[in-house]
Amino acid sequence: MEAVQIEIFTLCHSATCHKGTLSMLDTFDTFRAPSFPTVCSAFTIVLRARFFEADSGQHDLRIGVTDSDSKSVYQVEQLFLSATADSLRTHLHTHIARVETLRLEKPGDYWLEARIGKHEAFGVPIWAELESAGQQ
Repeated sequence: MEAVQIEIFTLCHSATCHKGTLSMLDTFDTFRAPSFPTVCSAFTIVLRARFFEADSGQHDLRIGVTDSDSKSVYQVEQLFLSATADSLRTHLHTHIARVETLRLEKPGDYWLEARIGKHEAFGVPIWAELESAGQQ
């Protein structure tokens, strides 16, 4: 059995998907703020996963952000139905989650994580840091 393949997992300012074409604006991995705690507002999490024949059907999707102490600071769960992938093709699922507010207590290392059904969690590091003079 082939595992689900995560092809894209990132933060960006906005994203759209039309007829299988994904467009993202300004991907990033670091939140910058003049002070902490801070509230990060209006950004998007994009996940694009490829499913194989053995993974056709309904899946549970969990996306979250944890801090360096493994404490959850953001979580979203969604059920979605994966279209049937035949033996010659795969199914590509694009999930776009708009986040209106994310409170970060302190600067440091964070982890953007996704779990699809029974599959192993997948994650990427993200950071929060103080803005330096002249930086936006």
